[in-house]
Amino acid sequence: IDTWHTSGLRGTGSHDIEFDGAIIPDHRIFEVGGDMQVTSPTDRLPIFACVEAIFAAQLLGLGYAVYDFALERGRTAITPGPMPDPRDRQDYQIAIAQHGAALQASSAQLETAAKDVWVVAESGAALDQTVTTNLYAASFTVIDTVKASVEAFHALSGTTGLYEHSPIEKRARDLHAMLRHIVAQPLMRADIGRVHLGLEPDWPLFFV
Repeated sequence: IDTWHTSGLRGTGSHDIEFDGAIIPDHRIFEVGGDMQVTSPTDRLPIFACVEAIFAAQLLGLGYAVYDFALERGRTAITPGPMPDPRDRQDYQIAIAQHGAALQASSAQLETAAKDVWVVAESGAALDQTVTTNLYAASFTVIDTVKASVEAFHALSGTTGLYEHSPIEKRARDLHAMLRHIVAQPLMRADIGRVHLGLEPDWPLFFV
């Protein structure tokens, strides 16, 4: 169904799909939160915390793509007229240093949190709520980091970042389309704080 008409993520084919009269076999169906057979470490993974982490990993790819482009542009771009080239501008130099380090740090945090979840799942032990919550928290750190980085480099690119042929323009649109996803909404972040404060999360599927 041709329903995907957006300003971002164009060309992804993210349309609705309708099945009419199709019979889905039982082994292709599962109920979220329902009974299931645990036969591997993958079956023990928290579904929605992993969805959050996968979303964050996608954002990291977007963030690094913008950073790499900005870095190459800074090294090679020549500004016409009396204005300094990007590599000679202190604001550009600071952005390269700041956002490069931030992307690396958030990437490392996400990888560590994901490994912690996998180690517990692989051991066969029940997942500790703190380990799962830390994966959510690391994912939101990535969300904040990538948003700040992409917006900074989009601003530093000046008018060139407004044109559709610019890699930064496309990824800035894609970023804001992605941030409308349910896993990036404040409710999820609030539940991280609730768990750390000893409260139950508002979202009933937080630990599923």
